[in-house]
Amino acid sequence: MINSGRMKAILKKFEIALFVLFACGITWGLKILYTFIKGDGEPLAFNFSLLSQFGPMFSALLVVFIFDGQQGIKRTINSIMVYKEKMKWLLVSAMFEPVVFGVITACYWLSSGNFSVHGGAPVSGSILALFSSFALGILWWGLSEEVGWHGFLLPKLQNRFSPFSASIVLAIVTTIWHYNPNSHGQFFEFRDGLAIWGYYSPMLEQLVISIPVTFVTTYIFNKSGGSLLAMMIFHSASNTSYFWIEGVFHIVHTDFFRAGFLVLFWLIGCIFGFLLLQPKTKSPYNSSNLY
Repeated sequence: MINSGRMKAILKKFEIALFVLFACGITWGLKILYTFIKGDGEPLAFNFSLLSQFGPMFSALLVVFIFDGQQGIKRTINSIMVYKEKMKWLLVSAMFEPVVFGVITACYWLSSGNFSVHGGAPVSGSILALFSSFALGILWWGLSEEVGWHGFLLPKLQNRFSPFSASIVLAIVTTIWHYNPNSHGQFFEFRDGLAIWGYYSPMLEQLVISIPVTFVTTYIFNKSGGSLLAMMIFHSASNTSYFWIEGVFHIVHTDFFRAGFLVLFWLIGCIFGFLLLQPKTKSPYNSSNLY
């Protein structure tokens, strides 16, 4: 924690830049270090590069500690369970992307007439795996990233910009963070999209996906009174439903699904982006309670 008032005031102006620097540095550093230590040999007994997922959380806690000490850490941790609005936003967070993916899957079935289960596995038998993955995902995907993205960065951005502009900046930052330093050349090479239809570099594809999704999450976050738990649920539900559909039906890499993913998400994103368009204003909740 910085005790010098003058130094603290100077650095406070750059807290967003410090957060981004720490988040990317921690995540990229762990990935590079693991690859360097492993070399061309067998994978290490403990793949510590998995901890790179927690870069945004570690970064947020570090920046909060620098400026606010242990009390700031406690407020940030407590904010995970703060919920100021109706429970409906938790339900919206849990169901939003599963419903979107479900609609695309149903349209695929109706258009192709072929809706076979991959490998003949019964759908009912995978339901337990779906819910267990969702619960674990709240801690793995949700806690590791959302403490940084929506618990720290988005409120700070909304104190300076409109929700619309703050969402664009957040989408760019998360895209940069997803960069894999171990595949530098491939990350900028244009190729058939992995998740969406078209010919993109992975960096551009990540940005194309992130912008409309971030419009949605910013809207839900603000409407829920700044619920970090809602964002953790949204993140887990999104990843879990996507991977579950791929594991059970094996269709998410088809041209139909990827094109539907791109079109539907951008239609939804335009709607929520329009809802976010408003003059520059403070966040619709007291961000001082979060830090």
